[in-house]
Amino acid sequence: MVMSGNQKIVFPFDERKTLAVAQHLLKRLGNKTNYMYLLKLIFFADRYHIRKYLRPATGDRYFAMHFGSVASYLYDLFKGQVTSPIIVPIGNFTVELREEDASLEKELSPSDIEAIDFSMSNFASRGEFDLSKISHAYPEWKKYEGEIESGSSKRVEMSLEDFLQNADKNDPIFKELGFSDPYQPIPEEERKELEKALLEICSQIA
Repeated sequence: MVMSGNQKIVFPFDERKTLAVAQHLLKRLGNKTNYMYLLKLIFFADRYHIRKYLRPATGDRYFAMHFGSVASYLYDLFKGQVTSPIIVPIGNFTVELREEDASLEKELSPSDIEAIDFSMSNFASRGEFDLSKISHAYPEWKKYEGEIESGSSKRVEMSLEDFLQNADKNDPIFKELGFSDPYQPIPEEERKELEKALLEICSQIA
């Protein structure tokens, strides 16, 4: 079973899969974009894929931070704390696809592309700060809101089963931004079964 010390369900880190999703999105965004905007689009794609296919599209691990749910390896990459010849930070909160790796496209399944398409269709028209606010409306971030907003923690590792929780369609953030949650709600009994299945999948690939 792949878990952290406080019993959070996670998948093993997969750098190539994570870079493949980021590269694919950057290509669709003109090879250059604001890094918070990109991180949020990736989060929304991962959230979709976990809810429908019980695995993230990326192979990254998620943390709740002040500006929302963040894929941790990509955050470090975009901040210049780790390096890659493929994607580089270029200042002013911008990242650029510097050197495309064509082999990474083979890492993406049709369902991964489906998840990216979902994210682009439903979220790409919003700016990075709207996307940050929208990510705060989802239960997997709200779970840690008190810790983050109080300053007692700068980041808290998230658990993928929480991505199966439904947002409140009437959340004040959605109302403020005139936004309709595009995720299909999962009935509670089905969610419990999906959580068990997610746990079983993680135990098999540990």
